[in-house]
Amino acid sequence: MEVLKNCRVYPLSNYCSAEEHLFELPREIGAQGSGFRHVHLVEHSFRLTEAKTKLVEANIDSGAGLVVVIDVISCWKKRLGGRANVCYLNSGSTCHMEGLINFLSQLVENPLEALRRCNCKATFTQASIQGIVIDNLSYTQTPGSLRDFNILFKLLRTLRTTYGCWSLTTSYGLEYYNGIESLTSAAYTTGTTYTKIPHSYIKEMDSVIMRDTPGTMHTLK
Repeated sequence: MEVLKNCRVYPLSNYCSAEEHLFELPREIGAQGSGFRHVHLVEHSFRLTEAKTKLVEANIDSGAGLVVVIDVISCWKKRLGGRANVCYLNSGSTCHMEGLINFLSQLVENPLEALRRCNCKATFTQASIQGIVIDNLSYTQTPGSLRDFNILFKLLRTLRTTYGCWSLTTSYGLEYYNGIESLTSAAYTTGTTYTKIPHSYIKEMDSVIMRDTPGTMHTLK
């Protein structure tokens, strides 16, 4: 016992790290680099466009790990809900930032319990998490939640450190904030020139994409 009292305990993460997964962008949109950790897509449609669908599915198909799809817009179930490596979550709780943060926190601290909330054919023990998709952050905005977006990115960064996973988040362009998102149109005065997601969140992204037509997009960063 005396020997154990004098032993020092070090975190396992000091000696090993998760396999790194990167989000790939198609060359035709002018992407620089071979892969990205955190990507944000600015959308202009409620529907699943050809460009967004191809972007997401290409990255889901490119790896062997699980992809957690948080479907706030309730459009992905038919396309992704039955895939073997997709953990699909469509819950009213994730339509609010508090619920989204709580789920991601649980995914860090207790992944088995978090993934039980998802429609998932695979199990966490069969594969690690290779990616996280959150579509669409525009629905989660509430006045005064700039702090929440900072917490959100810290969680995505922690998930990256823990599992080596990439993240793709989306938001609507400015044209929607005087329409369907009218309640949040004045929530952020420090947003970018293309979306009202807080600039402090957008600037942390490795790449920001703007969808142009249903089948095309280009990089902003």
